[in-house]
Amino acid sequence: MTPTPNPPTRVFIVEDEILIAENARVKLTKLGYDVVHVAMTGEEAVVKILELRPDVVLMDIKLGGELDGIETAGQVLESYPVPIIFTTAYSDQATLSRVKSILPYGYIIKPYQLTDLSTNIELALHRFQDFLARQQATAALERAFTVVNDALVVLDGQLRVLYLNPSAEALVGLPLASVQGQPFGDRLQLNETAALGWLQAHHQRAEAVALPAGARLVHPSGGSVQVEGTVVSSGADGGLLISLRGQVASATAQKLTTYVELEERDRLRIAETLHESIGQLLSAAKMNLEALPSSEGGKHIEASKALLNDAVLEVRRMTQQVLPNLLKDFGLGPSLRAYFIDLQKQYPGHALSFSAEGLTQRLPPSEEYTFYRLTQDLVAYLLKDPGCNHINGVLADVEAGVQLQLVFKETPNCHTTAQALLTDPALVELAARTELLGAILDLAPHSPGWLQLKLTRRVG
Repeated sequence: MTPTPNPPTRVFIVEDEILIAENARVKLTKLGYDVVHVAMTGEEAVVKILELRPDVVLMDIKLGGELDGIETAGQVLESYPVPIIFTTAYSDQATLSRVKSILPYGYIIKPYQLTDLSTNIELALHRFQDFLARQQATAALERAFTVVNDALVVLDGQLRVLYLNPSAEALVGLPLASVQGQPFGDRLQLNETAALGWLQAHHQRAEAVALPAGARLVHPSGGSVQVEGTVVSSGADGGLLISLRGQVASATAQKLTTYVELEERDRLRIAETLHESIGQLLSAAKMNLEALPSSEGGKHIEASKALLNDAVLEVRRMTQQVLPNLLKDFGLGPSLRAYFIDLQKQYPGHALSFSAEGLTQRLPPSEEYTFYRLTQDLVAYLLKDPGCNHINGVLADVEAGVQLQLVFKETPNCHTTAQALLTDPALVELAARTELLGAILDLAPHSPGWLQLKLTRRVG
């Protein structure tokens, strides 16, 4: 039987200049794409894209009418997820910043060539498929966390490891990164009682199935631990959710804790290297160039000076983001206050505040660094929700050690609600990582309409 050929990719063009639009349509047609419509205004584009449901959109930024291309893209994406490639004759920083807010799948400067169109479209489609796969994975995880309270292993339709939650990482003695994408049975496996063949026989069943008695999880080291649990299909993709309960060996837990601590030390080492080595070398090179008379190198020396200056500023920015001088010199209170002030500049429409109360002494440098990193991760997590635009941080001494309270508005129309947070895989994973680094993360009501995350770092 002759296989059915794949239908051509359906492309929607938004361009207000007739000659450019027609040129793009002809070029795309020659490349084998199906141009389903050409819209001249943003208003027309919104209506027709939602009607025709194309595979990819080629969007000019400067359009006639009330909506420009970026505003048009925003309205489309509210109702229909589609990869959008922006085209423009402008490459100024202000335009680029606005485009970034839409998370574009491509950006082409006019005039563009045939290969520009083809390459950007194929890359956009590939990235969009990755995005859909991640969405599917997230949906599977959200479903899993509503029914599973133990170690969780998620497999895709080919029974490859898609996800381990922190409890599963501790139980199997492996970090997710070391097994993700690998077939179940390579490094992560159950014994013959519930081996790969048993899973294959059950992965199309809709109802939950208990693991057979005597099932054991085999560790890469050769040891094993007896487990109980259930297996259930994750949905139409044919994947599996496996929930496990077993005794985590203390050596395994210690191994995972050490792994996370080493990762944090690597972050610190990178920051110090950026500042002490690379940053100083760049500064020295810049000083040497500045000592040369401009006449000896002309515009090339001036251009080199500018590039080096940009590199020095970028290294400083990266260093301050990971290991600010304020943290090293003055401690958590001043460094977190500066962090919140910088965030307020980045998010002018938000209300972000910070105060430090009753801090009597400095923590050891490694503990201060760990606390600062955890605070960054928590605040970044909250800011992902556009509705979470009121955050108040309070740092204080408590009996157990040092505690940061992040008080924020509950937003029922978004994702920042108590119910959503308790089952959010990202927060569950962050809480487990927090515990491995010697801290505790709690979610609690604060006042009507407000929630608080309490990060407590045990001292001593």
